[in-house]
Amino acid sequence: MKDGTREKFRQRLEILINNMCDQSMDKKLYFDKDKFEFVFKYYEEYRIRIHDSMRLSIYPGKKNINMDRHKIATAFLCSILKAKPIGYNGGSTSATFLERTANEQLGLNFGIHIIRLFNSSSKGVSTEEKDVYALPLLLPEIKNNIDDEYTAHFAKLVYDKKIKESLDFEDENFNITLLFYLSHIFFLIDSCSYYRNLLSLK
Repeated sequence: MKDGTREKFRQRLEILINNMCDQSMDKKLYFDKDKFEFVFKYYEEYRIRIHDSMRLSIYPGKKNINMDRHKIATAFLCSILKAKPIGYNGGSTSATFLERTANEQLGLNFGIHIIRLFNSSSKGVSTEEKDVYALPLLLPEIKNNIDDEYTAHFAKLVYDKKIKESLDFEDENFNITLLFYLSHIFFLIDSCSYYRNLLSLK
């Protein structure tokens, strides 16, 4: 990752963390700056793991393989889940859903930001596509479900203990395939949002 891109990512991630901490009642969430540094260290490990898996199974024999925006978003999601840059200092008091799943929600929101950043900087796209990419990326609508928004729905998915073990590259239950499933979820979010925004411009 280029230094300029890394710095932009760091700045945006810090903004998202501070925004989430500000939403916490009685300021129980806090920005853990020591763990923040691990997000980018872990990202590099996930990037290597994804590249190695792509070389072995998807593009065997190919040397130059680039990760698309959905896989980059996934690598950062997993690194955030592992590093936990948002801490909780509520002690024994019961945490709200936001406080329990702050890092999970942060991972999704930062992944969405990465996808938007790549989309808006795409070259060789039509004027219509540029107009679509200038709009906010829309998350799926949740209907007839206990969760009234997709962020909460997604957070519950990756909050699961067994899922987290499968996403942790240092855990014996680590499963690289699950990262590709999450990448596909980001792809579906991106694609569905594109066509919903395209229709809104008609």
